[in-house]
Amino acid sequence: MRAVGLRALRYVVRNEENVITLNKLHFPYLIARYVLHCVCFKLYVSDITTYFCSRSLDLLLKTDNERVLMSERIQALKIMRHILSLAPQHFSPTLVRPLVSVALRPVEETDRLLKACIAILCELCK
Repeated sequence: MRAVGLRALRYVVRNEENVITLNKLHFPYLIARYVLHCVCFKLYVSDITTYFCSRSLDLLLKTDNERVLMSERIQALKIMRHILSLAPQHFSPTLVRPLVSVALRPVEETDRLLKACIAILCELCK
């Protein structure tokens, strides 16, 4: 269900104004949750410090949920890439953190999205 929500959000965001609105509503924090794998980090929103502990997306699980979790990650990466192509100057640093986190983790055989994260980071550097 969450993957469907991310996919619908990607189709709704069509121009730079939509990306700005998305950032004002703090959607990048929600999108970033789908990419990370149990990494706790601090987010500073105004004067309040909020701790997010990412959950789900455990690719090491050998259950039926593995396919669902992978589809959530894929949709999160697709919306990140879509935002980057529409308005690179408004790409939130909140979306960069999980990409760097995945890229710096020790290489796991089961993490098929490592190369996709590195490719998005390379696009950011252009």
